Amino acid sequence: MRKKLLSLGAIAMDIVLNSHDLPKDDGFALIQSEKMLPGGSASNVSVCAAHLGMDVYQTGKVGDDETGREFLRTLKDDGVNERYVAVKKNGTTLHTYIITAPGGKHCIFANPGDSVWALEPEELP
Repeated sequence: MRKKLLSLGAIAMDIVLNSHDLPKDDGFALIQSEKMLPGGSASNVSVCAAHLGMDVYQTGKVGDDETGREFLRTLKDDGVNERYVAVKKNGTTLHTYIITAPGGKHCIFANPGDSVWALEPEELP
């Protein structure tokens, strides 16, 4: 019998911007590459558990925006059951902008949106 996991916690999309350096005050830096990756501590655990062969169910809340739709698609592609994730109509999904530079330097800007902190128990299927 396969083990089951129900995960509730931070679910987000990360927009990772790789740069040659972090910008100085009132300055700028050039982006060498950028990519959108699913993230958030709870969903990261969910994906790892699914890859280890567990039956994983994710709970939480996203907006019905492009970011939320992409997040749900990636969860499903990674083998996580997303049916318990609530979707807020006209909502904004939690997302971050992670700027990285050589030597492990980075900074993170977080947009909490209006969905992740507003999950009510009655919203869960």
